[in-house]
Amino acid sequence: MSRVLSSLAFLMISLPATPLMASEQVGQFYVDGLFTGAIADDDRGVDDDFDFAGGGLALGYAISEHFNVEFTGQMLDFDGIGGGVDVDQDSFSFNLVNIYNRAANFSPYVLGGIGWVNSNPEGFQDNDNFQIQGGLGAKTDLGSDRLSLRTEAIYRWEDARGDNFGDWFLNIGLSYALGQASNVTRDSDSDGVDDDRDRCPNTPIGAVVDASGCELDGDNDGVVDRLDECPNTARGAKVNAVGCAIVGDADKDGVADDADQCPGTPAGVAVDATGCPIDADGDGVVNSNDQCPNTAAGVLVDNRGCSFQLEGVNFATNSAQILQEGRNRLNAAGDFLQANPDVRIVIEGHTDSRGDAGYNMRLSESRAEAAKDYLGSRGVAGSRM
Repeated sequence: MSRVLSSLAFLMISLPATPLMASEQVGQFYVDGLFTGAIADDDRGVDDDFDFAGGGLALGYAISEHFNVEFTGQMLDFDGIGGGVDVDQDSFSFNLVNIYNRAANFSPYVLGGIGWVNSNPEGFQDNDNFQIQGGLGAKTDLGSDRLSLRTEAIYRWEDARGDNFGDWFLNIGLSYALGQASNVTRDSDSDGVDDDRDRCPNTPIGAVVDASGCELDGDNDGVVDRLDECPNTARGAKVNAVGCAIVGDADKDGVADDADQCPGTPAGVAVDATGCPIDADGDGVVNSNDQCPNTAAGVLVDNRGCSFQLEGVNFATNSAQILQEGRNRLNAAGDFLQANPDVRIVIEGHTDSRGDAGYNMRLSESRAEAAKDYLGSRGVAGSRM
């Protein structure tokens, strides 16, 4: 039995799904051709290993959204043990099939039925017996509105006049829907509302919906019950993303005053969860004022959020005297610092590697002091350098 169920589970998992309907629809007949593998009852005296035993046909009719009735017939051949007697078997049954998700591309079902079995052991008189069967199965669409794959595992009990038998069968085959359905409907998001009536066709699986297929919003605050952390908000109250009322929001940025760390945010400025303007690149200039929004981390920027770089302030050889080109660059730096009073800078002086290290260190310091004094003469406060 475990081998049959494992095979059935593998088939159901590995089959591809398409957006078509797997099962025949209400009002349609269908005919199924099946191949059958069997595990025979040990007491039959035949090979009880799982093996291909034959096949059959099923003719059915979808009487309602959840039920089919069908007539099935099978012709099977059980091999005798060690060259023993083979048994040919014909069986017929009437089944009631309880099918789920008929309009989906994968439609599982349970079935039960009664019928009779004619067994004909080779060289012996045949006999007819009453049978009851039940099982689980599924139909999976194959990219057609009529053709689908049928897989099922069936247990059959046979009343053999004192020698009762129980056999397991694995059926796999093709199902073909006949004629025109009486009420072809489809529910793509499986919310219980047909697509032709569903105003919210992509509802998440498991969500509770109303008659139009839209998620419920009990307090009418615009946040569906599934996401609403405050489900009883007073009518008309302004709420946040989780459905809770925003109490006191003086700057109208969507963050309540008691949680707003930047309460005077100008109207229309995007803020974070604390109510402060967002500075995506972390350069100290908020997004609403940043004309260079993707500045690299650590780069000095002006009040527009754009970078400013100062390089190439050169000095006379073996001296702290700033050359004219260097004074021009420091003039530009002074203008930048005057326009951006919150910016602080670090000044470094350098020499080449020639000469005594101690002398070079003193010369470097003198050059840095010369640059600082020059910027000071341009109105930059010494506390900023």
